Amino acid sequence: MPSTSQNKQIAKNTIVLYLRMVLTLGVGLYTVRMVLKILGVEDYGIYNVVGGTVSLLSFVVNSMASASQRYLSFELGSGDHGALKGIFNLSVYAYIGVAFLALIICETIGLWFLNTQMTISSERISAANWVYQSAIFSFIVSILATPYISAIFSNEKMTVYGYVAIIEVSLKLFVVYLLGIIYYDKLKMYALLMFFSQVTISSFYVFYSRKHFKECRLSFYWDKLKMEEILSFSMWSMMGTLAGAMRSQGLNVLINLFFNPAINAARGIAFQMQAAVNGLRVNFYNAVSPRVTKLYSSEHHEEMMDLVFMSSKLAFFLIMFFSIPMLIETPYILHLWLGTVPEYSILFTRLVIIELTIDIFNNPLDNALGASGRVRQFQIWVSSLLLLIVPLSYLALKVAEYPEIPFVISMLVSILCFFPRLYFVRKFIALPVRQYLWKVVFVSYRVLIIASLPPLICYVMMEDDFYRLIVVCITSCISSALCIYWLGLNLIERNYVKKYVLKLPFIKSL
Repeated sequence: MPSTSQNKQIAKNTIVLYLRMVLTLGVGLYTVRMVLKILGVEDYGIYNVVGGTVSLLSFVVNSMASASQRYLSFELGSGDHGALKGIFNLSVYAYIGVAFLALIICETIGLWFLNTQMTISSERISAANWVYQSAIFSFIVSILATPYISAIFSNEKMTVYGYVAIIEVSLKLFVVYLLGIIYYDKLKMYALLMFFSQVTISSFYVFYSRKHFKECRLSFYWDKLKMEEILSFSMWSMMGTLAGAMRSQGLNVLINLFFNPAINAARGIAFQMQAAVNGLRVNFYNAVSPRVTKLYSSEHHEEMMDLVFMSSKLAFFLIMFFSIPMLIETPYILHLWLGTVPEYSILFTRLVIIELTIDIFNNPLDNALGASGRVRQFQIWVSSLLLLIVPLSYLALKVAEYPEIPFVISMLVSILCFFPRLYFVRKFIALPVRQYLWKVVFVSYRVLIIASLPPLICYVMMEDDFYRLIVVCITSCISSALCIYWLGLNLIERNYVKKYVLKLPFIKSL
């Protein structure tokens, strides 16, 4: 098991990130509802798909981010602060190059695709171009801020990430307020205001990192071999992030080619719901990932394995609390949230949440492989499978134009990708695969199935109203907690939970 101090640090960072998520999620759900109401289904769909076109290039940024965070965490774990400053400088040079390359691609190929290939009415093509240009420059700003954000995560200073949430939600609410009083084209103004929001948030990250981390103060540094090593890691990671971008935004564009923007709006709503649940996983692994790399670099491999096992189960259980009631009560939740629910939103939401429960075990395995730096063969196999999702979906839609087809294909490929992941973690870091399958995967799904039965019974037996929603949510929480404790945790983990609970102030006072 990881040490007590490490557990406390991970727990503290996780709590901060979850508080941030709850704040941004609550405001985000409200602002999505208001923006959908103000813009209308067609303009909201345009914003979703056009902004998503630029986001296709996020695979470059994400791959560079994973590389810079991995190398910064590695040097922090090894204690070489001279190399740490050099790594940061090299990362900044690389990001400037990526930003320039992204600008060229977006203003040439991307601009042509937007104006000639996408299904957008002639009356709204001008507004779509405003959205596109705003998205491009928001993307460039986020690229340049990424090495500073990587430094924050590598140093495990998650509290600052929580503080930024206050700025972020304030800006979102302000944008919604302005949309309500501005009489100019609201889609154009929404895109422009979101750009200014991105500039404000990114500037805060840069200012904080330069002030608090010595390695973030730029000075000329060049190491050809180290730059080649970082770029090599980034290029192989890029395959995975490209596959992820194609899976997400590529399918969004594909749906636009076969269907109208209203279907894109339904997909956008579904992915807002998925993001709400997925944020639990992302925030948890943001807290865990730097620690995994530091344990590997300091050669504490047994502790690293324990952390991979423990984090895999905990991540699954965390999203399970929200996934069960959300899957069961999807129609009522969407109606409560949006009022008028666009067609296909219910089906899409259920499909993406189911897929999330399949993907949940990918992160701990990817983190462990990333810590070792041996990602080439793994990325070739897994990314090649993920890149098949878009062409397979295109062929399937040519045969039968059912908008749910890409979601089902994506889900099936996700299951298939799990097996090469297991092979490479066993090969490169000697992870005991049989133990992982039995103690983590089997146990997790057993808990999910059994915990789902009581709330499902309540759903079937009761009438469709707000009271049933409350009963289903409470029953789900109680059922999940009991099943996790008795069926999901081993004896050591249960003793740790009991020890922690007994230390809580309100328990001590009883």
